Amino acid sequence: MEWQLMAEEQKDITGMVRKFLENELAPVVKEYEEKGEFPMEVFRKCGELGIWGLDIPQEYGGPGFDL
Repeated sequence: MEWQLMAEEQKDITGMVRKFLENELAPVVKEYEEKGEFPMEVFRKCGELGIWGLDIPQEYGGPGFDL
């Protein structure tokens, strides 16, 4: 999907996710890959921000966004 074709809400979410990944995940990803671990604190922060499961349908309690 082209950036200019996205709805304003999608742009906001995409920007928030990009900022989160740059600030929270990028600095630690190499370390976790080397250890073979999954960064649960990053996973929890995704949940706190409401960006985990964005594609879960509304009838199941999610926001119902497309991928």
